Amino acid sequence: MLRMRIKTAAMLWVLCAWALAAAAAVTPAQIEAIVQKYADADRFSGAVLVAKGDEVLFKKGYGLANRSWNIANAPDTSVLVGSVSKQFASMLILQLAQEGKLDLQAPISTYLPDFPKDKGEIITVHHLLSHSSGLPHYAGFSKIGVNIWSYGSRHVEVAEYVDLIGKLRLEFQPGEKYSYSSMGYIVLGLIVEKVGGQSFSQAMTERIAKPLGLRGTGFHYADRITPKLAQGYMYDWAKKPDGSVRIGYANEPYRDQSNKYCTGGVHSTVEDLHRWALALVNHKLLSKKYTDLMFTPHADNYGYGWRIDKGAWDLGPEVEVISHGGSLSGYKASIAIINRGEYILAALGNSSRSWSAPLVESVARVLHGQEPAPYDVAGTRVTIAMAHEGVAAGKTLFAKLKSSGFKGYHNNAFGYWANIEEMLDHDQPKIALALAELALGEHPQSPQLNYYAAHAYHANGEKEQAIAHLARGLEIAEKAEDGGVSPGMLRQARETLKKWRGESQP
Repeated sequence: MLRMRIKTAAMLWVLCAWALAAAAAVTPAQIEAIVQKYADADRFSGAVLVAKGDEVLFKKGYGLANRSWNIANAPDTSVLVGSVSKQFASMLILQLAQEGKLDLQAPISTYLPDFPKDKGEIITVHHLLSHSSGLPHYAGFSKIGVNIWSYGSRHVEVAEYVDLIGKLRLEFQPGEKYSYSSMGYIVLGLIVEKVGGQSFSQAMTERIAKPLGLRGTGFHYADRITPKLAQGYMYDWAKKPDGSVRIGYANEPYRDQSNKYCTGGVHSTVEDLHRWALALVNHKLLSKKYTDLMFTPHADNYGYGWRIDKGAWDLGPEVEVISHGGSLSGYKASIAIINRGEYILAALGNSSRSWSAPLVESVARVLHGQEPAPYDVAGTRVTIAMAHEGVAAGKTLFAKLKSSGFKGYHNNAFGYWANIEEMLDHDQPKIALALAELALGEHPQSPQLNYYAAHAYHANGEKEQAIAHLARGLEIAEKAEDGGVSPGMLRQARETLKKWRGESQP
């Protein structure tokens, strides 16, 4: 028995040693090769940094920070980080708590006495931090007759914003469950200002950026110059004068970042995010007690401004991944801290098409001896080929991808039906139908694919096929417990089917 235990222990040691060796064997050139695939597929424009603790293994910029002036992205290029901003807000709250100025379990009316009592007296600071307040996300404004997107191009004072949030209807009682809400973090920003006596921007500068030497990190004001800030770009379909379509870059429309505030208005660099992550795991800004509070998972594995997952990305059940992503008009961000600083990864993109989060996941997987995640979507790549080079070229590419087992590509139904919808919206029915016929061979049981394929057939005058696929899509959706089809789409499909069958007036 003892001999067997020794043998088992030895085998485990060999396996662990092999895993460590596999991770250690990853070279900067291998990391660069992964990132380059995303860049070559137009799935990333921005900067990437990969570090093992405080040792930077790889950092590099890709694509252009400003396409008008041909200025390249670099590791010190600033990018708006979207919801990665939330971790800076949580830091400021926890610092105030550590100083005894704020109680995480106190109702928010303690600090914002003018907040409506029906919410302010039952929502705590903890609820806001952990997304369990019951406050809705942006969609909640439509229920009170407010078009929040109309605020995009004008300055909004935080007090005005929070007053508007106070009118929202709770979706559930605070503490019942997790539901992501940027509105909760905007309320936290005002609490920072009321309790700390500084604006959120000043607090970020004085409490975080200056102590850590983060030169490219702060709150972005639309009317002020932010040094080395990358322009954000759309990467989308556009109709050309000759009626054809092309996918390419365009400037994102103007947006005043005050309406994103502390939930999405922060800018940073990959170099700064590395310093920031090191400061967290080494308790430079918070004690271990409060750092552990930040990294304690609650509902849906969300802590305070971070997700905390064990076993994420197939890295193994004992590997802890502390991470967050951010998405903002023209910008995509992702940061991950693996095993409390064993690895730190950051990717900041300056286009709507930048796959910052999948890129970080791919690198993390390779560091742990796994295959990288897919770097593109088959349906999108085939659609681009059809639009730019003709339907035949798209079919040839599809056959090539299929023969390889779609290696490096997501071959999901969404990647096809979303592009079929785009082609129909851009008056390209022949491309839409060609794509639908290829996709149906891969995903015949997708209700959404059958729905959009039906519209592609109808746009090409093939009424019988259109009716057959629309009926098929409805049948699949109605039999499935959760077909992922919205009630609105189901209702519209039923009405359209009646119309096409001549059972109702147009």
